[in-house]
Amino acid sequence: MRVDDKIRDTIVAIGGVDSRGRFVPFGTGFVVVNQIEEDFYQNIVTARHVVDGVEAAFGDGEVRVRANTRDGGALVLPAPIWHRHQDENVDITIGPGGMDREVFSIRMFECGSELILTPDHIEKNDIGVGDDIFAVGMFVQR
Repeated sequence: MRVDDKIRDTIVAIGGVDSRGRFVPFGTGFVVVNQIEEDFYQNIVTARHVVDGVEAAFGDGEVRVRANTRDGGALVLPAPIWHRHQDENVDITIGPGGMDREVFSIRMFECGSELILTPDHIEKNDIGVGDDIFAVGMFVQR
């Protein structure tokens, strides 16, 4: 099964920059947008262990996000702020995005989208152990 572009194009690489200035990916994340009144807030969601790994390898505040640009290239942006889930056993963290839609070729889920699983959706559709899932990321070669 090939994952639809509208899912695949939400993915960014998360990593650090080595001493030669090269981006070193550690994992992936996806971009969400949340609207509060008239304002929109963009955030990147990833696994806590990805950010922890980058910070252990490169230092606190050295996390970078690599995202595709509309001209077919990619840019690496600093992403020094991450908010980890209060429960250390929950492997999730979120950081501010700030990617200009005019520059970056990135799709963003709006919080509350039918594509984001919620407790209500789980209950309504009787989702549980044994159901199929998929996770989207980037190939190592990419």
